[in-house]
Amino acid sequence: MMISMEKEVYHIVTAPNEKYLRYMSVLLVSLFETNPGKQFHIYALYSRLEEEGRKKVCGLGEAYGAEIEFVYVNEEKYRELPCTTDRISIETYFRLEIQDLLPKETERALYLDSDMIVCGDLFELYHTDFHDHYIAACGFSTECEQGGEFNAGMILFNMEKMRNDITFETYKKLAETMTDYYMDQGLLNELFGREGTEYVSKQKFNFTCPFYRKFKEKLRKAYPSYSPEEVVVMHFTGPGIRPWEAEISDEEFTTMEQRGMLPVFAQNGMIIDALYIRFLKRWWDYASRTPFYEELKRDMLSHKNKIYFKVLESAFSSKDYRIGNSIMKLPRKLRGNGGRTR
Repeated sequence: MMISMEKEVYHIVTAPNEKYLRYMSVLLVSLFETNPGKQFHIYALYSRLEEEGRKKVCGLGEAYGAEIEFVYVNEEKYRELPCTTDRISIETYFRLEIQDLLPKETERALYLDSDMIVCGDLFELYHTDFHDHYIAACGFSTECEQGGEFNAGMILFNMEKMRNDITFETYKKLAETMTDYYMDQGLLNELFGREGTEYVSKQKFNFTCPFYRKFKEKLRKAYPSYSPEEVVVMHFTGPGIRPWEAEISDEEFTTMEQRGMLPVFAQNGMIIDALYIRFLKRWWDYASRTPFYEELKRDMLSHKNKIYFKVLESAFSSKDYRIGNSIMKLPRKLRGNGGRTR
């Protein structure tokens, strides 16, 4: 594939709501700082965002020499698709219109979820050879490059091919034939998953801690030289602690480890390990250079207190704690019954 020597524009697409606009700003700082010298045009697809927040993000773009364009999307048409949940908003569907919303001269566009950070150079990913496929994405197989189903948080769109064959009506008609599917990801997989996708390395371009933990040994055998240091796009998928819910220092992590609290967190669906802490620290480092940092810190402290209270409550109600507490009370009971203790 021939790459032009002229300075090209990287077309990046996001779709934030009011809450996720702040997290998107963290993504953008990570993108700009790990890809110095590149020219970016950011398209933020939205339906309901306050002007103040949009101005802050545009100011962030100006500070890094990037162009940020907010593209209004009428959300009414999406109401005909399955209802959203508290965790997944209607904005997640907006990527279904990407071929109609971006300029016609755009040849490729990289969609990134707002709960991601970019940790390295995007050149390899952005210039993926589509081999005449509609998109490039990361599969769920152990080897990661194998296909059949992909995560829709990171998608590189072949815009010319998309414009030729795909419209919003394509997805709408497809939805009418499907009785059970998972949001926009289900529609995208049904349309492109088997034959329309060029699969690329999940471990580099849509890395998640849960997947790496689960398949670490198999991955080591398949890719002996692989290291998480190679991650280019990190995805903070739920469930579990999201980065904006708890900032955890090295000292706090060591204390949790020494006091045996990590298994209690895990029992509550929140796995905390050195790998997660490494990426969590990077997220907060980027967050500190956004215009929303003080808001993020304030909200985080509230979330963190609730998380810690929940975990402590779980620890106090555990069988081991009840047994230990009973043993600790035993000398007092003996003294009360006239027994002797030393």
